[in-house]
Amino acid sequence: MNRRVRVCGIVFSLIMVATGQAVVFTAATQIAVDNHTYDGTDVTVDGCMLTIDGAHGFSNFEIVNGGSVTHSPSAGLLLAISGDMAVEAGASISVDGKGYASGSGPGRGGNGSNAGGAGHGGKGGNGSAAGGGVYDSLDDPSMPGSGGGVGV
Repeated sequence: MNRRVRVCGIVFSLIMVATGQAVVFTAATQIAVDNHTYDGTDVTVDGCMLTIDGAHGFSNFEIVNGGSVTHSPSAGLLLAISGDMAVEAGASISVDGKGYASGSGPGRGGNGSNAGGAGHGGKGGNGSAAGGGVYDSLDDPSMPGSGGGVGV
């Protein structure tokens, strides 16, 4: 029988993980790249923002009541869910705008009066400046997106 408890502090959450109970986040929280406290547990994001940086694995994962999951800029997000994953209507996983800044990244667009678009899984669009080159994978991307060129 799964029981859900609310995270009330770091000591309590460490005990929860040790006993295998589910973790429910109800306030904005960040899980850093090197914080594996919650790996292997059932996680529920309930009406708050959970920022997960890097690679983490959870048993079951759900986002409810308008909750959202994201990552820090350029940190990347790689989730491995061994059981079920559910994103309730109105909840979200958002990685928009979390890649490289304008004019940076391996597929950055060229600078110019009509700057080039960023490349990633495909070549970026040309303006008066060239579009950025292809890197990473179109079908299975694992790197942050590049920024488009800077207009001058």
